[in-house]
Amino acid sequence: NRLPERDEETVEGYLQQALESQPNHPWALNDLGALYIYQERYPEAEGVLVRAVEAEPSGVILFNLGMALFYQEKMSNARARFGQALKADGASRVPEGEVYWFLVQSHLQEGSTAEARALYRDKADLIPEQLREDLQRRL
Repeated sequence: NRLPERDEETVEGYLQQALESQPNHPWALNDLGALYIYQERYPEAEGVLVRAVEAEPSGVILFNLGMALFYQEKMSNARARFGQALKADGASRVPEGEVYWFLVQSHLQEGSTAEARALYRDKADLIPEQLREDLQRRL
């Protein structure tokens, strides 16, 4: 994922090679999961990210797993992972504002408008401005 040309096929090949030699390497699994999210291959992303969390439950990996679950509309599971991401080792590397955006969105998607509004009220200042604008239209 860190190659400058961002050739997805090449990146995936390198990550698969890395995983052949170290099948449970958490960061290779994480990067493969992130690539799958980018490609909208959410069930595959979930599978490799679950393995990555089992190997190393870092905040970044939990955040990515939360996104894979969110995009599959598994909202309560996504919220649980996002919450864990905020508390995990390496949480300082987790995009906190984006986590709160996903959390508010998940409540909205489930029809829990009151919970979404309350969370937004508490965390709006952490959510990036462009994402806040999106939420303000929906709340």
